[in-house]
Amino acid sequence: MRTKEWFNSLLTEEDDRTPNVAIVAWAVGTFFFIVFAGYSVWHTGKFDMQSYGIGFGALMTAGGGSLWMKQRSGA
Repeated sequence: MRTKEWFNSLLTEEDDRTPNVAIVAWAVGTFFFIVFAGYSVWHTGKFDMQSYGIGFGALMTAGGGSLWMKQRSGA
């Protein structure tokens, strides 16, 4: 499976045409969270592991919760 097809299957509904808004938002949020954490380390020279862990855990929980609610609603 090619990389583009793999990403497409990850970010779309079962028909592979309709974007899954919850997964796309989760992926974009995760990407920017990591980028901003890297920028913070580069800019300040410090990394607060506890704050990063709490924030990233909240992001993962919210994404998982949104997928669970979407699955339960049948949308």
